[in-house]
Amino acid sequence: KPPRPRARAGLGERHIHAPRASAPGRCQGRPCGRLSSCWGSRGAIAAMEERDPILEEVRENFVLKRLQERVWRLEAESKELKGQNELLSAQYTSTRETQSEMLRTLHATIQENHLRIDEQDKTIEKLEGLLQAQKQEFEDKMEAEKVKWESQVINLQ
Repeated sequence: KPPRPRARAGLGERHIHAPRASAPGRCQGRPCGRLSSCWGSRGAIAAMEERDPILEEVRENFVLKRLQERVWRLEAESKELKGQNELLSAQYTSTRETQSEMLRTLHATIQENHLRIDEQDKTIEKLEGLLQAQKQEFEDKMEAEKVKWESQVINLQ
């Protein structure tokens, strides 16, 4: 008994078929190149050749359906990606504006800090000048007191 074919090919699939089959409906393990199910007899092959335009039309319809489904899927994906892009664009714009405002605030704060530092430097210089003047005044008073005490000590002796 000859072996049975493992699987029948559906429409649009290649199958293995021999032009001279030993028994109708049996494959011999050689590729025949036809896009149909395995018939095995010459009469069935001839009938299939007569129906080729119909098979071509059916095949084209399946291809068309498959392409339409792909177009619908890609359109839906494109719409979803456009929505995500709009959302990301809005988030980017918002973030950019926020960062810009933060940068302006930081620059203003830095400017204010520099002005305060300059004012405090001037205050420090002024206070150092006053301290130096007070120190000199105190030293002068101390020297005068020392001289006065020395003269009193000399007068008392």
